[in-house]
Amino acid sequence: MKTPIPYPGDNREDPGGFKAKARRHQSNFRINELKIDCVDPYGNTISNEHGAELMNFYSGLGVQEVARARYPRFKSMLHCNLLRSEHIPINLFGPFVSANHRQVLSDALGSILGRKIEQINDVIIEHAPSPATDYLNDRTSFDTFIDYTDSTLGRGALGVEVKYTEGHYTVGKKEAIEVANTESLYHKLTSGCGIFRPECTSQLISDHYRQIWRNHLLGESIVRKHPETYNHFTLITLYPQGNVRISEACKHYHEFLRDGLKDHFVPLTYELYLDSLSHYTKDPELLGWIEYCMRRYLVD
Repeated sequence: MKTPIPYPGDNREDPGGFKAKARRHQSNFRINELKIDCVDPYGNTISNEHGAELMNFYSGLGVQEVARARYPRFKSMLHCNLLRSEHIPINLFGPFVSANHRQVLSDALGSILGRKIEQINDVIIEHAPSPATDYLNDRTSFDTFIDYTDSTLGRGALGVEVKYTEGHYTVGKKEAIEVANTESLYHKLTSGCGIFRPECTSQLISDHYRQIWRNHLLGESIVRKHPETYNHFTLITLYPQGNVRISEACKHYHEFLRDGLKDHFVPLTYELYLDSLSHYTKDPELLGWIEYCMRRYLVD
């Protein structure tokens, strides 16, 4: 097999070093577990042939079937890039798209959120409600959307944004116009939902927090559009604990929420999520999947 070389831009993009570690980790996983070669110099891209065989996805619990159904057309970044996060929601939530194992997810999320979740009603990978004009009128979506019933709050929605090595995002052209316009839907919803401290708007729209904010607004727009269905929305940012940039952004984002409403946003590490799942199952098939996810994504 080829001997990968370090990507020279990793430490410039991420001075904390997590991206370089994760790149090595994914390359080693490819070598030791997938036992296939790379097609790039850095060790994280597999061939189109191997990608089409869904080798970027867990082979059990219907995960590859979820990938095939959700993305029937081949996408190189999704199917062949081991490092980018596009594929990760399918591996981390794919077993729960069918109803067979949802009680484990209910118990784990209930423990994490401090609630009694009675049942998971639906799990949707890469969800953008439509038509977009009824919500944020943009391309914002959730990596995973979870519809659940809570014993106290009633029916609720969880929007999950999954990160891996990503850092902060620069603003796009259309987004920049909407963000700068204080009369835009973004700003009207920010003030109208009553969740955010009004003095924090200038920070919410910065590169550090804007994507979290937009995902949060999408969830609030769903609750406002469907008050007869959803009583509550919570945004979860799911990330590996070694990604310090995302960890710090989540920590500060909490400060932008009004007192008493901090539970509308939950930072969650891969480590805690997977550990919680493991506490609520003895099923060897699920435990095998959890161990795969730990080997695959947890970086020493």
